Amino acid sequence: MAPQPFDAGRLAPVGLVALIVLDLFSIGSRSTNFVPDRPENRPQPLIANYLQTPPTTTWRVDGAAGLRGYSLYYGVPDIYSNSPLSLLSMAELRRIPVDRFWEVLAVRYVTLVDVAPPASVSTIPLATFQINDGQPYVLYELADPRPFAHLVYDYRSAGSPEFARQIMADSRVDLRSMAVTIEPLPFELPVTRPADAQVSDFLMATPEHLSMRVSTSENALLTLSIPNYPGWEVTIDSRPVRIVDTYAGLIGIPIPAGDNQLVRVDFVPGWVITGGTISAVTLLGILVAALLITLTRRSIGH
Repeated sequence: MAPQPFDAGRLAPVGLVALIVLDLFSIGSRSTNFVPDRPENRPQPLIANYLQTPPTTTWRVDGAAGLRGYSLYYGVPDIYSNSPLSLLSMAELRRIPVDRFWEVLAVRYVTLVDVAPPASVSTIPLATFQINDGQPYVLYELADPRPFAHLVYDYRSAGSPEFARQIMADSRVDLRSMAVTIEPLPFELPVTRPADAQVSDFLMATPEHLSMRVSTSENALLTLSIPNYPGWEVTIDSRPVRIVDTYAGLIGIPIPAGDNQLVRVDFVPGWVITGGTISAVTLLGILVAALLITLTRRSIGH
């Protein structure tokens, strides 16, 4: 059998992997975005006790001053993304007064540098810490944070995100008792909160899958401190329910009167399913092509 000519193309994948490894452990490790896993770079024990995610998270953290974008690294449910990319709706929502922003996003803990919390918010200073560069910051706890999943019995339909944010910025509007939606609800709300209104058994199995039990003798709007992004699906006792955009970019779920209703909220983006299918078909095609090429070369060699 004649010797096969050297095929340099076979080394291309190996070379690509080697280049990636070289970049990660040379240039990448010297980047300002790289944080070595050393004790001094981890949160101090006290702040970790406050901020690390419990089995079921029912609150969020404004860690702009203390965490500085490393919330995922520390396992903290921050309201800011760890990526330079963010949803436009959330970026626009940050234009309203910060206390109103904290309210609709169910913020419980706040880190601040050289500034006091707004007087409109009752806060409790917990401790003072230092960022890695030595700058001190204070960790505060809101005395009465909004629940992550909260029933509302009054609302105003704004018609547009811009007008919704204007309404939300008005300090005379009680966002705890009144929701602001982009469109009308499928039913009227009673305005007055019934005594039996309750959200129980809240469980966030993963950030993409939530469940809870809701009991209410009147129609209600269940507000969730989750960005309303395409791909979220909601069922009430296994019946699909359409999401209503609430608070200019968050999830609102119309809840009919009923006792012990099971509400499930799941993130099932169609583009992920489509992308996975395309990737699977592509991989299968590559494997088939590689097999055919191998069989062809063997037949030629013989």
